[in-house]
Order: sequence, then C-alpha cells, then structure tokens
Amino acid sequence: MKCLVKWAVTFCFIFLGFLCHRAGILVWNPKPSSTDSPSRLKFVVHEGDQDLFALTQVRTADDLAKKDDGYRNHAFNDLVSTRIGNIREIPDTRHQNCLNRQYPSSLPSVSVIICFHNEALSTLLRSIHSVLRRSEPDLLEEIILINDDSNLNESLASEVERHISFLPKVHQFPTEGRLGLIRARLKGAEQARGEVLVFLDSHIEVNQGWLRPLLAPILADPSTVSTPVIDLINADTFAYSASPLVKGNNSKSGSRSRKTVAQIDSSGWCPSGGFNWGLHFKWDNVPPRPDPSEDIQSPTMAGGLFAINKKFFYSIGTYDPGLDIWGGENLELSFKTWLCGGRILLVPCSRVGHVFRKRRPYGNRQGQEDPLIKNSLRVALVWMDEYAVCNQRKHPVCVRAEFLTEIEIGWPEQRENYYRVRPEAKAVDPGDLSERLALKKKLNCKPFKWYMETVYSKGSDLMPIKESQLRTKKDEKYIIRLVGGSVPLCLGVPPGDVASRSTPVGVFPCSRKKEMIWHLTSLDELRLAGGLCLETRVRKEKPPVIGKCHLQRGDQEWKITEKTHGALYNLASGLCLLAPDDVRLKPGALVRMGICDPDERMWEFIATG
Repeated sequence: MKCLVKWAVTFCFIFLGFLCHRAGILVWNPKPSSTDSPSRLKFVVHEGDQDLFALTQVRTADDLAKKDDGYRNHAFNDLVSTRIGNIREIPDTRHQNCLNRQYPSSLPSVSVIICFHNEALSTLLRSIHSVLRRSEPDLLEEIILINDDSNLNESLASEVERHISFLPKVHQFPTEGRLGLIRARLKGAEQARGEVLVFLDSHIEVNQGWLRPLLAPILADPSTVSTPVIDLINADTFAYSASPLVKGNNSKSGSRSRKTVAQIDSSGWCPSGGFNWGLHFKWDNVPPRPDPSEDIQSPTMAGGLFAINKKFFYSIGTYDPGLDIWGGENLELSFKTWLCGGRILLVPCSRVGHVFRKRRPYGNRQGQEDPLIKNSLRVALVWMDEYAVCNQRKHPVCVRAEFLTEIEIGWPEQRENYYRVRPEAKAVDPGDLSERLALKKKLNCKPFKWYMETVYSKGSDLMPIKESQLRTKKDEKYIIRLVGGSVPLCLGVPPGDVASRSTPVGVFPCSRKKEMIWHLTSLDELRLAGGLCLETRVRKEKPPVIGKCHLQRGDQEWKITEKTHGALYNLASGLCLLAPDDVRLKPGALVRMGICDPDERMWEFIATG
C-alpha cells in the first residue's frame, strides 16, 4: 500500500511539472555542457559576454538554417529567441525615482490587445507571459490575441491555442482574411471588456511595474493617451537594454551596467514623439527635467504601444477605417487626440521592450501598393489643413478637399509641408474623406495651426536637441593582422573606398594607411578610419562590408577573444570573421563569416597611435 501511495505521489508531481512546463510557468534553462545536444539547449540570458556568446553561437548546420529562416520570415534571430524560452528576467530600466512614486489603489481595468500576422511563436509567447507575470491580476481583465490571417505556419494558431489553454485570461480570435494591423486592432477593441485598452505589438516584453504608471494619468483625465518608454530588444541577439534616449537604470537591478549608445551624463533626458513633413514618425530628445520620473507631454506617439480609455477611443472615432493595413495610424490618432480635446503623455516609469527590426517581414495584400502613402495622404488632408496644401486647383484630390486650394500663396518659400516632401502623393487617391471631415467638425477640433504653435512649436521645450550631444566617443585604434602566412595581410578595404558604403572587406598588404585603421568603440563597433562600421550580412555566404554606423550594436557589434591570437566574433550572426576561403590568399581576397573554429587562422590586434 505504501509503495502504491509513493508511486501515486510521484506521478502527481511529474504530471504537475508537465502542466507547468506546457504553460510556461517553469522553463528549463540549463547551462551548456559538452554532452548536451546544442540544438535542444535553452540558455539563460545575462549581461555577461560569455552568456551572450553561448546564446548566439551557431554550432551546427541546423542552427544556421533556423537562424536564416528566422531572418527571412520574421526579420530577427529566431534561433536566439527560441533558446531564451517563454520566460526570462530582464533588467529593470526605470529611473530610481520611479521606485518611490505612489499610485492610486483603485485603477481602471485593462484589456491588453495583441495583433499578430505570421509572428514567430517564440516572441509571441514571451510577449504573453511577460504581460501575465508583470501585470497586477486585479487590473488585468484579459489578453486578447487577434490572429490576422497568419498563413506562414499552418500550425501557429493551434500551437498558440494549445499553449494559452493552460493560461488564465488569454483568448485568441481569428480574422476572416487579412485585415491589417489597423482593422485588426479595431476587432480587438470590439471584443474588449476592460475600461482601458492597451495595444501592444507581438514581439515585446513588458518590464517591472509597467501598468500602474500608464493607468494613473488616464484615471485622472480619461482623455489622456499614455505611452511607455520603449526599451530596445536587439533583433540579432535579443539583448535587452534601456531606451538609448533615456538616462537612468534602477540601481537595484543588480546586473552589470552597460551604458547604451545615446545615454549621456545629465540625468533627466527623455524621448518625445515627433514627425517630419513626409509624415514619418521620429523620436526627439527633450531637455533635462528636474525629476526624470515625471510624465512628459508628447506631440505624437510611435503607435505600437499605448493605453487609451475605451470610451474616449470611440468618442474620437477610433482609427480612421479608411486606413489600410499599416502606417500613418499613429500620427492620425496623435493629431486627433491633441486637436479634439485630449493629450498624449510619455510615461518614463513604464517600460516596455520592443524588438526593432530593420525591415517589415511581411508584404502588402496581393496586387496592392504600399498603403503608407495613401494612409499618410488621408491624415494630411483631414487633419493638417493648410499644412498639406494643394497647389493644383483642378487635381481630383484638391477638388475633393475643397478647403485646400491655393492657400499657400504668400507663404515664405522655406515653409515646408506635406506635398512638397511627398510629391508622389498627388497621384494617389485617398478615398472618401467626407466621414472623417464631418467627424472633425462634429468634435469641434482645433485647427492644425494651433497644434504647430502650441504643441510642436519651435519655441517649445519639446523640440529636439542635436544628435551630436548623444554620440559616444571612439576608444582604441588597431591594425588587424591575419596570423600566419608568408606575406603580412591586414583587414581593410581597397584604397579610395574607405568612405564607400557596402564596400566588401578583404585582406591587403599591411600598412598604416586609413584603409586599415580600425577604431574599436565603447559599443564594440569597428569603425574604419573612424567613419563607417564593419558590418556582417544576414546571410552567411555574403561577405562583411562597411556600412553606416547605426549605433544599435547587433550586426555591427564585435567581440575580440584575445588580442594577440584571437577570434573576431559577431553576436548578431553567431559567427566569426574568417580568413578568405582561398588557399593562395591573394591580396584583396574577401573575408567571410563562418562557424567559429579554433583550427581557423586567427587575428592579431596591433594597437596604433
């Protein structure tokens, strides 16, 4: 009998562990060992370079194939993302003042809406778990997943459904055909039961204490739209770092401090949303504040991550239903919020990490042109008044928007506006604007001139500071020589190409010319002659090149294992910089990326003044 009870208890523990693992409550993240199967390992992410090396390293052909598939299908390194697992700890990036702020005990309930189209399962599940783990249960009403006709992986919907069946408050809703982000979010809003809608992307990780700071301003003023500070999740390494436009990590985080590219020594700097006359969103940086934890008014928002009172969202007409797929909806909602009685606050004490990709991994619907121009044109014609400006009275767009005619006459020549920057928009039909214009009149919205003079004025302290104030300085200079061989060969580019972007990198007879002087910066960049950066390509077979330094690490981040006889390892690719695959090794031969192998020829890093 005792034996039977013992076996029954053992079985219950095993079964409970299985359920927890399926639900992502427990995640096994062992350290690698010589006997482990590399393709099955999930590594713990730390700030240390050794752990990043283990996490990103490509060890087998299967690893390389998964990495390449991830970049092709999702525009990020899904090999690394999968190794991380569904749950991980991330650094608390809030300013220390945030830890002392008090919020009302009673706050509105929240429906988190996440729309996805062909998202990687690894990032989607980690997004869900981060919201569940770091949100107060009494505030989180539900997580609504809108599966917008994902068709890349036929089993994605069923895999998501199987996983969330073990989780509370998470529901998946499919769409009938591709709606696009804008209409998919509207579908999510229709399903929501919470008082506040929080829209999040499907490749994010919310940070500690993220929710209360977003809700408190909305409780005080329901016409407030609140947005978190967006931290960076590197698309190549999935390293989590504080927003490069904000100074101030939590001193209690306990992780080794790594200063990000645009952090500066004065505390209190914070980003603010802006835009250019082509109606592209951009981040501005605003001057220091006495208290870096205080909320700041923002002229626009990025649009991927924000909280809004549901009643207010519907009172101002939600999103423009005439906008297609993706693009421009953030500025449309930003302008409408400010002009029609609301405001936008950026909340430094709310942090959400976001995977920033270098391209959109999905295209438009078959036969459809890029919707961004049409969308931005609708935004301009409805909300920007004379700042849109039609100067061709008989053009169909100008005829339809009768309030826009020849009103630019008499303006200073230097006045910028939408049509001067986007002349191609004159050939685009924006669709019927009558409903949106009627809404604008019904809400008694302010003119755009008020917005430009009051919210985004050049005299306002919200206008950007110079980027030069944010750049890091160069650290060390090296000539990088290939070890071995009868003729000394060094890493560089052909003479005259030192400033030419996308120039492939090779080996040449060593000299102290600028074509071979590499500056190793505090971001682990290798800048040729202090200018362009050594950059690996997504596909292994393409040789490394020099490209514009983007200050985001990733494909331009290099690790030196040893300066006298070491490897040059790139975290983004998980590969090492190798000698040309040429037995004769002629000068000018191109270097290559490959699986790190101690039998390959190494590099020597010779310091130069």
